[in-house]
Amino acid sequence: MSRKKVGSPPKYSEELLLAKLDEFLLKNPIERLNPNSLSEFTGIPRHVWMRRMGKQINNLKEPNLKFFGEKKEDVIFPNIKELVEKNWNNKNQLIKDLLVFETVIKELYQEASDSEKYKSEKEKLALRIKNLEKELRIAKSDVEYYKQEIYKVSIKSKMNSERINNNLENVLDINPKKKDSIEKATSGEFDRYFKGLFEQGID
Repeated sequence: MSRKKVGSPPKYSEELLLAKLDEFLLKNPIERLNPNSLSEFTGIPRHVWMRRMGKQINNLKEPNLKFFGEKKEDVIFPNIKELVEKNWNNKNQLIKDLLVFETVIKELYQEASDSEKYKSEKEKLALRIKNLEKELRIAKSDVEYYKQEIYKVSIKSKMNSERINNNLENVLDINPKKKDSIEKATSGEFDRYFKGLFEQGID
C-alpha cells in the first residue's frame, strides 16, 4: 500500500499574510484594500490574497455597525477601552471595530454641513419674505389711498360747482356698489375700458 504523499507547506504562511496585511493597513486607507492593491504592495500574487485572505479582507471592508441601532432604544454606545483591550493582539479586528467611528464621524460631519447650509438658506428666505411682506403692506396702503382719492374726486365731479372750482373734466364715475366702475378706475387698463380715448383720428 502506497503512503499518502504529504503536501509541502504553503509558500506564504498565514502569519506572514496577516503581518503583510497589517503593514498595508498602516500605510494605506481602508478604501484601497483589495487583492490587487495588496499584490502590488507586497509582491504576493493576487490569487493568494483572494484564496487565503478573502474573508478577512471582506470583514475589514465592511465595518460592524452593531453599536448603532436605527431606533433610540436600540443604540448600544461603544466602550473604547473594552474594544482596545479585547483586540489588543488583533489589529485587524481592532481596525474593523474602529472603522465604524470613522464612518459615523463622516456622516455626522456631512449632516452638520448640510444643516448649516440649510440654516443659512432659511435665514435668507425668511429675510426675503419679511421684505416682501413689508413691500406688500406699503403697496396695499398706496392702493387704498389712491382709491379713496379717486373716489373723492369722482364725488366732487358730480357737482357743477366743484367741477368749475377744481377744474375737473372727464373724471371717472366710481360707484362703490358697482364692481365694474371700481375695476375700470383702478385696474389701469384704460385702453380696454375706454377705447375711444385711444383711437387715432383720421387725417
